[in-house]
Amino acid sequence: MPYESSRCRDIVSEMLDETSVVVSLSHRQHVEQCSECRRELDAQRAVRSQVRVLRAEHIDPPADLLAQLYADLRRCAASPSYRLARLVRVAPYVGGVLAAGAAGAVLAGRTRRTRFGII
Repeated sequence: MPYESSRCRDIVSEMLDETSVVVSLSHRQHVEQCSECRRELDAQRAVRSQVRVLRAEHIDPPADLLAQLYADLRRCAASPSYRLARLVRVAPYVGGVLAAGAAGAVLAGRTRRTRFGII
């Protein structure tokens, strides 16, 4: 719900702040008088209580979840599009290493030739 002002937003936020030990009397009075703030505060509190309930519940995953994940991973690894994507990601690095190796070989050859007097 949209707030009518930034003051309402700040008040509801402070009222919901669990680290705030003391909520000012003016904020409490405002919430009592402002129907929009009261509705929003009640809605936010309801959502928070539902989230707390969900946190406390233990949800068991399906028994075959791990097998499904492994099957999906194998299918992705075997697909040509995955291999092509991996090649596209790796190709620049391989090309860079090959270029650096070729440049090093050329420089090493020149250094060796000049050291032995071969030009």
